[in-house]
Amino acid sequence: MFDKILNKFTISQKFIVLCVVLSLIIILMTLSNSLRLNSMGHHIRSIKDADIPLTRKLTAITQHQLEQEIYYERAFRYASKIRLDNSAKKAFVHSIEKFEYYSQQIGEELKEAEKLIFEQLKVIDEKDMANEFNRLLQEIKELEGQHVAWSKYANEVLFFLENSNVLEAIELSASVEVEANKLDVHIGEVLKEIENFTEEAIIKLNEEDQQIFYDGIIFSLISIIIGGVFSFYNVKSLNKDLGKLTYSVNEISNCELTKRFKSNNISKGL
Repeated sequence: MFDKILNKFTISQKFIVLCVVLSLIIILMTLSNSLRLNSMGHHIRSIKDADIPLTRKLTAITQHQLEQEIYYERAFRYASKIRLDNSAKKAFVHSIEKFEYYSQQIGEELKEAEKLIFEQLKVIDEKDMANEFNRLLQEIKELEGQHVAWSKYANEVLFFLENSNVLEAIELSASVEVEANKLDVHIGEVLKEIENFTEEAIIKLNEEDQQIFYDGIIFSLISIIIGGVFSFYNVKSLNKDLGKLTYSVNEISNCELTKRFKSNNISKGL
């Protein structure tokens, strides 16, 4: 069947068809690899422009939150010594100033983290990735709310201490500790989520890389098979026609001039 179809074409036509088919395979392979490389580019940009900066921001927030808690504890401790030690007043004021500094710093870092996520949501095409970033954005906003609540309780305690209302300060400090624990745990959870998100992006990159390699092998095998099949049937057809041509030439040499040879592979007609 395939042999009969090929015999309808000349050699030049067969090679043109072969070149077209192989060119189409190369185009398909190029398009496939381009799409995968584009997808890999999205994952790389996501890691570079969002995951790594967000990890740095959350790490800085964790560090500054710890610093803020340390200065809160110092202010609490110095407040009890103000009446006994004159230098304690200065240390108390310094601790409050540092507490406020780190509170403002954390607030700015949380806003920057939100801005990073908003920027990524503008350029993300993949639905799953967009959902991940939207969920992460909600987590950051919750962190912001928790930090505001914790800072509010802590400021009230420091206000009571500054005005020598020790009993009220001690009573409210329990709420400060509860909010601090919630905030610390939540920051750790968000950091873990970003780590998992980054790990998933790296895994996808690896999968895309492997798929490009496997696609190259598959397309190469298809090209080899098609080229081999064309070559096999073409050589087979040529051998058959050459046999006929040899027979016709022998007949002519024996003065048999009525023989006619016709083949698309060798000529349009002899």
